[in-house]
Amino acid sequence: MNKQIEIRWLVFLMALCAISFGLPTGFSLRGSMDIQVHDTYYVIENIDLLSLLILTIATSYLLTVGLKISANVNSVLKFCSMVITGLIGFGLCCLLVIVITWIIIITGSVWDLTGFGLIILVSGLAVLFLLRTREIRKNK
Repeated sequence: MNKQIEIRWLVFLMALCAISFGLPTGFSLRGSMDIQVHDTYYVIENIDLLSLLILTIATSYLLTVGLKISANVNSVLKFCSMVITGLIGFGLCCLLVIVITWIIIITGSVWDLTGFGLIILVSGLAVLFLLRTREIRKNK
């Protein structure tokens, strides 16, 4: 495994986490976010949101690294790793389309930066999985 490529991935994922956290919260760890679902409000502390983002991104990264390592064992595992990462990446692309459509329908023409955090997170994870699929395919 090329360490330079992995360092680039880690820098990309740290930037993804910072942007995904910073846009909705304004880079403040002290506040909280209110999420309205029908007639119920959920209050999430910003530090809990940051912890959830770090956990999600770290789990996704470790999953792709594990699938990339297992792809080097034999051709069956390589095919399975390609299918798994490709399907997750495709699913995230579909989720991205749904999120963008949902934001356009809900907010209409009013755009603020708080909604872009989710778009950036989902698109970054989709890029991670789709490019890992390409890396696995090119491995010999």
